[in-house]
Amino acid sequence: MPLRDRSWVKKFDSLGIAGAIDFARNETQQQAAVISSYWRKPKAGAQLALEVDPDDDCITRVLLSGQPWESWLTPYLIRYCDRAKVSLDVGANIGTHTLTLARQSLEVHAFEPQLRVFEILSRNIAEFGNVTAHNLAADNAPGAARMKAPTKNVGATEMSIYGTGEVINCVRIDDMDFPAPVGFIKIDVEKHEMEALEGALETVRRDRPVIIMEDQVHARALLEPLGYRCRRIALVDFLCLPAEFSLDS
Repeated sequence: MPLRDRSWVKKFDSLGIAGAIDFARNETQQQAAVISSYWRKPKAGAQLALEVDPDDDCITRVLLSGQPWESWLTPYLIRYCDRAKVSLDVGANIGTHTLTLARQSLEVHAFEPQLRVFEILSRNIAEFGNVTAHNLAADNAPGAARMKAPTKNVGATEMSIYGTGEVINCVRIDDMDFPAPVGFIKIDVEKHEMEALEGALETVRRDRPVIIMEDQVHARALLEPLGYRCRRIALVDFLCLPAEFSLDS
């Protein structure tokens, strides 16, 4: 019986045999690491370097298992951050990636709109003098919206101008003042990446940062006219480099 959705066939066709095998192997390893960490029993007496959200069963269980959250992103953060430039963590959550960025950047600005999560983030970055946390959501216009967190996974919270949920404040990245050029942007905003990028396009044109984003709505298409090339590095994570970088660099 034919498959209803054959989009994966086109994807593999474009990669070629070797590329498809590498993609599948890499994808399996990454997702298996998260899944196995989630179901693994917490290590006895496990001590966490970060304060976690007690209402978030997803990130917390992975960290308690002794595994880093989204470990496959770390090499890219280290490789592409610039110690002379600013890095932006858009959708910082409790700071699982913020601290890595802080060690590799001149300054980090972390955006987390959920108040309870923002308060945890603020405590986690307290010892880092080069990190500023903003209780704001990155959007394509300033204003207000609502966020309703799903049970046990606050990192999957989605924004909406309608409905119920916590009222949050929104800002355009382009309206922010930073002390140096932006060299790196990480975006993980649960299907709001199009709006977040639209509000940062002036910054992207001016500073040409490397961008890593979770892209579920094909927001990376906004970058193509600006001379960016994107490649998938995980199931929904993409590395987007300006033309002056090589995708293989």
